[in-house]
Order: sequence, then C-alpha cells, then structure tokens
Amino acid sequence: MGGSGSGRWYRTSAKPLVEDCRKIDVWRWHNEGLLKPNHLFSWAWWGRDGTQKSSIGVYVYNGFLELSYTVNPKSQSPQSIKYRVDLDYQQCHFGGKRPFFICPNCSSRAVKMHLGNAHFLCRKCHRLAYECQRENDYDRMLTKCQKIRIKLGGSPSTFDAFPPKPKRMHYSTYNKLRYTVQIKEEAMLGALAKSFNF
Repeated sequence: MGGSGSGRWYRTSAKPLVEDCRKIDVWRWHNEGLLKPNHLFSWAWWGRDGTQKSSIGVYVYNGFLELSYTVNPKSQSPQSIKYRVDLDYQQCHFGGKRPFFICPNCSSRAVKMHLGNAHFLCRKCHRLAYECQRENDYDRMLTKCQKIRIKLGGSPSTFDAFPPKPKRMHYSTYNKLRYTVQIKEEAMLGALAKSFNF
C-alpha cells in the first residue's frame, strides 16, 4: 500500500477501510427522491464488469426506514436480515430539510453507513479508517505535490518541470503553490536520502 519511503504506519493501519465496505448514503437517496413515505425501492452494488454484486430492499416509513437483505457468511447458511433505521431531519438555512441516518448501534447522526458484521452502522461503530490515513509522511507529501501539479495543468511527476502559471491565476497564488511544492519535494528528497543512508 505504501510505496517509496514506506515503513512507518499509523495506529489506524490495522483498521478495515471505508473504501472496502458496502455503504448507503442518505443524502444520495434524498437527492434521488427515494425517501418518500410508503415507498419501496431496491439498492444494488455493481462490479466493474457490470454484474450485480449485492442488493438490499428499503421500505420508507414516516421518519424511519426498514432495511432487508440476505447475508451469506462463508461458514454459515444464508441469513435474512431486517431492521429499522431511524431518520432525523435538519432544517436548512435556505429552506428544506436535510436527512441523516440515526445509527442503530450508537444513535449518532450519519450521512453514510457501512456494512460490517451483517449490519449497516456508522463508520465509528465499525471502527473504519480512510485509506488516506494509512499514508506515511512521504506518501502524504507526494500526494499533495501531485495534486498541485495537476491543478496547474502539469504532469504529476516530481521529475518533470514545474508547470507554468495558468491564465487568470494571480501570481501570488501561483508562487504560493510553487513554494509549497518546492518545500515538500525537498523534504521528500531528504527523506529518501535518509532512508538509503546517503
């Protein structure tokens, strides 16, 4: 996972990743008009080859949802799961309401819930980490430099010339970005040299 300069991991490295879990997103369902009371819909996950990997059924009540699906543990027979997930609506400043899941385990509000141990719960209850949290100092600096180079229309490679100032960008902004990359790339070279005992 790490790449050049890896070797020092954070404590979160042992945690499973958010990116590896099935998730449900209440804001997406709301934006797609799926959260109407007395509405039944199916939500599916698809593989890169276009085949359906899994799905759940969702029945919308007034103020809560009912999730129903089947899990297939490797060492057990398929198990039917059905449970209630409450919703909480927050008033928006410019009108309308924004929904949140209420985690069935800890009762905290969440926009997304993730599948683990047969139930959809919030990220904290499943003790999930983000992939970016597994990056060490070198990887984080490299990612930052690459993003700046791409933002300026250049190559992400640190071996290529730094991209010229884009049109309509202030020189102060450009110089600040260039200075940031320069400092981080010098630190990266220093870290590499140290790792190879140069």
